[in-house]
Amino acid sequence: MKLHVVDILIICAYLIVIVLIGLFLKKKAAKNMDSYFLGGKSLPFYMLGLSNASGMFDITGTMLMVYWAFAYGFKSLWIPWLWPVFNQIFLMVYLSVWLRRSNVLTGAEWIKTRFGHGKGATLSHTIVIVFALLSVLGFLSYGFIGIGKFMEIFFPWEVVSQYVPFDIPLQYVPHFYGIFFTAIATFYVMLGGMLSIVWTDVVQFMIMTVAGIIIAVIGISSASLYFIFSFLAPTTIILLLTPICGEAIPNPVPNSNVVFKSSMISEISPFMFFISISSHFFEV
Repeated sequence: MKLHVVDILIICAYLIVIVLIGLFLKKKAAKNMDSYFLGGKSLPFYMLGLSNASGMFDITGTMLMVYWAFAYGFKSLWIPWLWPVFNQIFLMVYLSVWLRRSNVLTGAEWIKTRFGHGKGATLSHTIVIVFALLSVLGFLSYGFIGIGKFMEIFFPWEVVSQYVPFDIPLQYVPHFYGIFFTAIATFYVMLGGMLSIVWTDVVQFMIMTVAGIIIAVIGISSASLYFIFSFLAPTTIILLLTPICGEAIPNPVPNSNVVFKSSMISEISPFMFFISISSHFFEV
């Protein structure tokens, strides 16, 4: 896949912006531990919410959701909700109150505040630290592989290799991309701490929102009714949607005795988006 010059300029501009955010917030984050790890406890709720929403999307997860759409169909849209139901609602809403009142920085530190310094509390404290380290390594590997394989498609190595002063075997090209973009993320995080993370996430959220609207319009406008109804099983759709159907409309699928309803269009319109995105992705 070949990127246009405008695409490359947008990517470069984004990378420059996030590095500048880290440099700009470096002094403010260096005031004390609270400023570095907790943003000085001064970040407004809407920025924290946008940051969390942005952090829920990543390239590996996006490719996974495309796979789910192909494997499970429309019902795959419910799978991502498994994470926020338990993480955001139960963990962040209720546990965050205790963490804030205890004035600690980490969950492991909160264990000592809650249960003291006995043998059991020490073991619990150690387990939380080990789990946190394993989770961080797991998520880093998860994103590392995803961004590497994704960038390999959009930045073919035969083009990039002309500007790299050393040779890399083809099987390690995704690793090279992963190291490069992970290093940029590490740079701005180390400089600005939580402040740079939240501000960068807000920028990412705005980019994804604008891009999502544009892609949805392109996907819906390019996916014809014939393609959608021929992709899905007509009989299954009718059985599922009969209770909410409206007026009957002409059958868009030839050689089928199924009568389609007008309200079905709005019911499957989200699925049109996934079909279009998936088809464009696998054409690459």
